Amino acid sequence: MAFSTSPLYAQDAPVSAAPPPTSEATQSGIEDIVVTAQKRAQSINNVGMSIAAISGDALIERGVSTAADLVKTVPGFAYAETALGVPIYTLRGVGFVDQSLSAGPTVSVYVDEVPLPYSFMTKGSIFDLERVEVLKGPQGTLYGQNSTGGAFNYIAAKPTNEFSAGVDAEYGRFNTLDATGFVSGPLSSTLKGRLAVRTVQGGDWQKSYTRNDTLGRQEQWQGRALLDWEPTERLTVQINATGWIDKSDTIAPQVRKIDPQVPAGVISGVANYPLPPDDPRAADWTPDRDYARDDWFWMTAGRINYELSDDLRLVSITAYQKFSTKAFYDNDGYTYLTGDRYGTGTVKTFNQELRLEGENGPIQWILGGNYSHHKVHQLFTYYLKDASNAHGVFAGLGPIGPNGELGFIGPDGLDFATANGLSDNTIKSYAVFGNAEWEIVPSLTLQGGIRYTKTNRDGRSCAVATDAAGAALSLGTQQFYANIGTKTTPVMPVSPGDCTTLDENFNPAPSFGRLREDNVSWRVGLNYKTPGATLLYANVSRGYKAGSIPAFSASTFTSNLPVKQESLLAYEVGFKAPLFEHTMQINGAAFYYDYSDKQIYVLLQDLVFGGIQQLVNIPKSRLQGAELELVWQPTRGLNISASGTYLDSKIKQYTGYNAGGIFADYSGESFPYAAKWQLAGDAQYDFPISSSMEAYVGGAVNYHSRTTAAFGNDLLIAGGKGNYDLNPYVLVDLRAGVKSPDGNWRVGLFGRNIFNKYYWTTVEKQQDAVIRYAGKPATYGIQLSTRF
Repeated sequence: MAFSTSPLYAQDAPVSAAPPPTSEATQSGIEDIVVTAQKRAQSINNVGMSIAAISGDALIERGVSTAADLVKTVPGFAYAETALGVPIYTLRGVGFVDQSLSAGPTVSVYVDEVPLPYSFMTKGSIFDLERVEVLKGPQGTLYGQNSTGGAFNYIAAKPTNEFSAGVDAEYGRFNTLDATGFVSGPLSSTLKGRLAVRTVQGGDWQKSYTRNDTLGRQEQWQGRALLDWEPTERLTVQINATGWIDKSDTIAPQVRKIDPQVPAGVISGVANYPLPPDDPRAADWTPDRDYARDDWFWMTAGRINYELSDDLRLVSITAYQKFSTKAFYDNDGYTYLTGDRYGTGTVKTFNQELRLEGENGPIQWILGGNYSHHKVHQLFTYYLKDASNAHGVFAGLGPIGPNGELGFIGPDGLDFATANGLSDNTIKSYAVFGNAEWEIVPSLTLQGGIRYTKTNRDGRSCAVATDAAGAALSLGTQQFYANIGTKTTPVMPVSPGDCTTLDENFNPAPSFGRLREDNVSWRVGLNYKTPGATLLYANVSRGYKAGSIPAFSASTFTSNLPVKQESLLAYEVGFKAPLFEHTMQINGAAFYYDYSDKQIYVLLQDLVFGGIQQLVNIPKSRLQGAELELVWQPTRGLNISASGTYLDSKIKQYTGYNAGGIFADYSGESFPYAAKWQLAGDAQYDFPISSSMEAYVGGAVNYHSRTTAAFGNDLLIAGGKGNYDLNPYVLVDLRAGVKSPDGNWRVGLFGRNIFNKYYWTTVEKQQDAVIRYAGKPATYGIQLSTRF
């Protein structure tokens, strides 16, 4: 494998099921890109949709080792994580924020077309890759995990016909070592394999601003074993065994505002806690806790390609996956216990796809079906000893009954310190789909696809009394609702270990959610290739994201009410133009999204506990925007790329609460995590310094304009609820080094966020605190790559 000299793209090896198209590149021009976005190998310039494709070599060269790093290279992509570490993938403003393991994303992720149905599973995917493909817009016809925002497909580097091996490593600030090694080659005349491993080891990068303490250690291990067996010319069997382990520390947030759930119950230590300086490393957390994760994931997948004839293929993809997590999270950014959590959970998934692929003259077609079965279990322990709502409840709720009687006063000395929340979800999904491309004339192609999906989702969730205080609190909460006349049935006894969530009659009982949904996703497009090889395309598509059943530790059943599926009708026109004998490539697209029932997280106001979480549907909203990308090789060795995304999002109809708990009409507000402008540029110059050595120097710049983590931010600021803005920022990276002309070795230096820009990627309300998570500070180090 040689290292690419292009800014982001390189000619990639074809998938085993089909040969690649002939490269249109000249020796001095931009190399053609082969993608499998439509489940067959095609030049990216022949695919009528907006796609970002990044080669494995470019990922290594630019230090892209996590999904968060892909923000540098994928126009219109934003990445954040919740306070519980759940990844939030947002593409062109379409994203989904939820703390639950069982929450399906709006942007689906695949490894070699195998779905990773839950965002937590995706964390260890980026290593030893051939390329990354990012498909923008609804993906519901060819891909089994219906999504409204788009899809990421990580293409693993495949076993080679000849022996090869290599190491890619970097060592940098905070004593961080990131090393990947692989070995690949034939095992017999019909069998070849590849083994790749990666480790990330690093020291603490966060530091307390109130005491001598640090946090942020990294310890990750990833591995992938691939086998390709070709017993006959028509039959190929591919096996993929992948796993990862993460023992890294959870990250502490920065507290930016004290916003008590119950103002009367806030303790002075919390109310007067000092705020951190504007420093990405400054944070605080509860001392004397073990913040090391115990997360692991493994997947076994098999793909069978069988050519029934020269024009007909049968493809089967089968996968079984398991994920487990155990971790302690400081969710408030100070040393008091107002919202810290210890979370455990498991996910088990089975996915099966079976499809026929064929060609009939000018028509390429696919017909197939999917089945998936998932089980998700999640348990949280909440530490609330210092929380205002715990103190507020036990201090008494004041005159609240029709005759001025008290709601509840806790027994003397009773300390409501912890609460448990558990949930179980079972999801089954069935789908049939078809897709066809018809070359009407050599320059004009009509394409269309359709998928019918049926999803059954059943959930059970419950807040659990962990001790006598929790049981007493449940009794008091029931009594409170009886005093104000809402509860008309007798107060029910509660013991430690019992469920305390109140049902519609305000009796303690588990919350049961049941969704039975179906939908029809579709896509229609027209492609026209001009005599100058420019592709013009227009698409209309509809995609869906399945409904969701929340998994909150809820005081009442309203927090765990299911939300129904959302849908997005997308219109897009675009072009892909290779220019000046393939020394320049310009791509552009304009799009309009008509969004129905967008799922979003809000904070309801509970009479007893203050703000409580809930998922709701926004009836009507829309997105519109445009993208422009340039790749230019003005002279041999100089590679320049630039991209820009403009996005305008608007809620058209929604009256209710927002993520800060303020009730209002939010029509006209923009979406969270939907920056109006995203700009990126990258340049690299390679030049010979001897007959056996080349030097390179390069850099990248990324700009994100202002956006927000919660719509209605002006109301939040005015109401004293804190600032949920994500300020604009510019990040600059540099790299330089030497390498061999044949790409067999490379040594270089790197600097990322070299001006140590202070920025943050998310803002949340967690109990009594508004918190945010800062981006990484400046890092620098050395890179080494070699091939054998």
